[in-house]
Amino acid sequence: MVGAACALALARRGFKVALLEAREPAPWSAADPEDLRVIALAPSSARLLDELGVWRAIETARVSPYRHMQVWDGESGAESTFDAAREGHAQLGWIVENKLVARTLWDALGGAGVRRVCPAHVASFTQREDRVTLELGDGEMLSAALLVIADGAGSALRDQAGIAVRGRDYHQRAVVAHVATERAHAATAWQRFTDEGPIALLPLGDGRSSIVWSLPEARAREMLAMDDAAFCEAAGIASDFRLGRIMSTTPRASFPLRLQIAERFAAGRCVLIGDAAHAVHPLAGQGANLGLRDVA
Repeated sequence: MVGAACALALARRGFKVALLEAREPAPWSAADPEDLRVIALAPSSARLLDELGVWRAIETARVSPYRHMQVWDGESGAESTFDAAREGHAQLGWIVENKLVARTLWDALGGAGVRRVCPAHVASFTQREDRVTLELGDGEMLSAALLVIADGAGSALRDQAGIAVRGRDYHQRAVVAHVATERAHAATAWQRFTDEGPIALLPLGDGRSSIVWSLPEARAREMLAMDDAAFCEAAGIASDFRLGRIMSTTPRASFPLRLQIAERFAAGRCVLIGDAAHAVHPLAGQGANLGLRDVA
């Protein structure tokens, strides 16, 4: 998503751009159920996507604006409330499927003159004073003034560029699911901090909520193994039943959590963006927004 946005932004500025992608993003259809992977897009990210000419297509396809945030501590009960109207805005942000953003950007690249090389694998690259030369897995050679590295937290190209990372493993996993609740989400993002980790319920356009629940690895495995009824009860307890009982859930998934920041964001004619530069905990929903700010 971040790499495609950067390719589109550079092409819109008149640069000649090739995007190397391992696999084409999955198609998106309004007839499909909402994807489990969602992001909270900040207004700055929406503005950038609007400047790139893709926000309207995303917004009219399927997004869920959230106007309030309710954040509270499970032990003390201390609470913070955020209200868009109080800041003079219509919303604080939008909950959007990763797949929708990625596919919309991908479809826009061809019309902007970006050469999409897919499937592509970079076997190696060398830097000279004025150029970077890449050898692809199929033997094709490419030469450019700049190599933008946007291949994720486990970036092989970052390693080839000689850029080290620092960080730590949280020994936690984020458990994600879409759930139906007894009470309406009221266009509000709800987040409770517990002893085990934060649990968030993010509003979806169809009235359900997307759960993102950070848990120690062993507990996360338990949650994935539970039957639906047991998971709904556990998630209801963890979220303080703020939206009443959790009535149903989709199948669940999880992903590991770690903090990782590159020691440099540039080396010679290579520059890092997105998770290749910085991978952060999802509790503030900033991962994709930081990547899009890199593009800006």
